[in-house]
Amino acid sequence: MGEHTLEFEKKENPAADEKNALRVNVGLLDTLMNLAGEMVLSRNQLLQGVGSSNAKAVELSSQRIDMITSELQEAIMQTRMQPIARILDGFRTVAADSAERSGKSIELTIEGKEVELDKTILEAISEPLLLIIGNSVEHGIELPEEREQKGKDRAGKIRIKAYHEAGKVNILIADDGRGLDPERIASAAVSKQLITREQVDDLSDKQKMELIFAPGFSTGYGETGGSGRGLDTVAGNIETLGGAVELDAVPDQSLEILIKLPLTLAIIPSQITTVGEERYAIPQVNLSELLRVPAPEIKSRIERVGDAEVIRLRGELLPLLDLADILGLEKSYIDPADINGRKPDRRRTIADRRSKQHLPEKSAGLREEASPDGALQQRQAEDRRQSRSSAINIAVVSVGEFKYGLVVEHLQDSEEIVVKPVGRHLKECRAYSGATIMGDGKVALILDIGNLAQMAQLSIVSESAKPFENTEK
Repeated sequence: MGEHTLEFEKKENPAADEKNALRVNVGLLDTLMNLAGEMVLSRNQLLQGVGSSNAKAVELSSQRIDMITSELQEAIMQTRMQPIARILDGFRTVAADSAERSGKSIELTIEGKEVELDKTILEAISEPLLLIIGNSVEHGIELPEEREQKGKDRAGKIRIKAYHEAGKVNILIADDGRGLDPERIASAAVSKQLITREQVDDLSDKQKMELIFAPGFSTGYGETGGSGRGLDTVAGNIETLGGAVELDAVPDQSLEILIKLPLTLAIIPSQITTVGEERYAIPQVNLSELLRVPAPEIKSRIERVGDAEVIRLRGELLPLLDLADILGLEKSYIDPADINGRKPDRRRTIADRRSKQHLPEKSAGLREEASPDGALQQRQAEDRRQSRSSAINIAVVSVGEFKYGLVVEHLQDSEEIVVKPVGRHLKECRAYSGATIMGDGKVALILDIGNLAQMAQLSIVSESAKPFENTEK
């Protein structure tokens, strides 16, 4: 009875079976079988060493298991990798049908079809890529007569190229159509109240074009002079996968959209950080570099632009976000002179009371500190933030081309973590993209770098810092 039922379901839903199926090379399956056998042997050796209290045998077995686990992890990840040709080949028909409806002629070329991606990512990017190509055909490529007037070939050219770079998969979609007009895009964004005219005046042409990725920006050629319809949803979907979208365009000549994606979402390298007693993981795909600012240099390196704190890094002002503040955690510091160690941190700004040279001149041993009622009061003591433990740790993170500094309490080792989805009761917590279980059995939350910036409105801070940056160069 059960066998007949299974056979009936298989015939009834062949498409579902195909979607959930994977083609795996037999050689890869042989590798998995060999590794499983090696794991069993190492387990037996470990059990024997534990039973006989042989510390040397236990150590050797543990090292062997560690090596086999790494190889097993890599092999299993390979089973999920699928060539990108699986989705790109279907785009030819879609592009041809769209061109025929629009009365246009196109030439579509595809490169790098052998590049592999995790099956989950591959399925998730199919719709965004389809939307980008549809925009290129319908809104980017001109009609044959219009192209002839501009001195172009009657057939518009669209190129899709997939390639590996810096541990990521890049997908480039380029066309030789209308490109993007930054001024028309900026005007459309202002009319839709997505940005103010004052903010637009401080933006470069590239930043104006990137406004088509802003949530709520959805328009056609009539307003922007380029293919902009629906790209706001594309950027959101790609960033959800831990990727980024960049564009480069020349009005009336070309448009290039570059999508950068991680190889997989199941196991990712991450930087482990701590705030108080809690640990958080920063995906290395979003991590640019790590900074440690010694206590005596904090006053000189951390500046203020309006109400925001920024740090100068190689001539560029980066906005700073204190992770404890955005997550609503109680900040603390470690006092080396106190046996109890950790004390509550009452600083209002990152650069408060860091160096003796910035103390009030009336007394080198006195410090001014804000009391709860806002009045300044003086404290008689040595500046406790002169010690090495008073240094500030900053993780420079990026979402696309936008960078900012994330201030954390401690920076720990980088690890490869297994991503677990957060429960339904945490779905509204936009600061987290998932969770992982650490080696000690405790849970560490994975930070969503893009949403943290939106929660703190750092994009506005970044743009306001640019005029100050330019005037000092």
